[in-house]
Amino acid sequence: MSYGSLPSGRVAEINGMLHVGWGNRMIQFKKGAWEGEEHHLPGIKGIGSVFECEGKGYVIDQCLSIYEWKSETRNLELLTKIPDEYQLIHRSAIGHNGIIYLVGGQIWGSGRVDCFDINKGEWETIKKMKKQRRSCSLAVIDDKMFVGGGRGAENSVECFSMEKQDRIHIKPTTKKECQLSSWNGKLVATGGLGKSNCVEMYDELSGDWLPLPVMNQGRCDHGACATKDNQLIVVGGFGGGKSVECLKM
Repeated sequence: MSYGSLPSGRVAEINGMLHVGWGNRMIQFKKGAWEGEEHHLPGIKGIGSVFECEGKGYVIDQCLSIYEWKSETRNLELLTKIPDEYQLIHRSAIGHNGIIYLVGGQIWGSGRVDCFDINKGEWETIKKMKKQRRSCSLAVIDDKMFVGGGRGAENSVECFSMEKQDRIHIKPTTKKECQLSSWNGKLVATGGLGKSNCVEMYDELSGDWLPLPVMNQGRCDHGACATKDNQLIVVGGFGGGKSVECLKM
């Protein structure tokens, strides 16, 4: 399947449909074409994160508010304002088992990991990371959250067991500041500093990063996500322009 091209941004599959958050717009891949590039979302200053959690889509607006995204009507419904003490700029976010995790942030990086329970409406700060990070990448596999790269942390990767609240050692990626994704139950890193076209997969048995076929276009600060039919989508970023690539397992 061809995904054509579109502006760079954050990408996620929501309700079986690809979504890219770009500025204050949400773009959807629908019926073989990208839609919504011309539509600005009212009240949104800039989309920082887009992700799916428990079958619902969520948008974080510059770490000020969390919204639920309604794909069918292209509407945002305010879930919660983020309290002042959790409003760090350049944070990354991901959802898992009804919990939204906000990670890192600030100009020089932060080790904070905060979480919001969607059902209970409660906030909590959990164990800090070893590294100070901003604009890092996140992936979840089973009950493990992987945190990679980001400004200030280069090619280091940290792994949290969310059930046990323990850390698990992970070998650094080959490239600095790459994007992590969960692809068919495997941890994959794409791109990186210097507009790398590198793609590698973490092998839990050996503890090594194994090379996969490279991307056509080198890129960093791009969007990456895996789809339910085991395609890995990479979007835009520095060096990638408006290009979209689809890697198949």
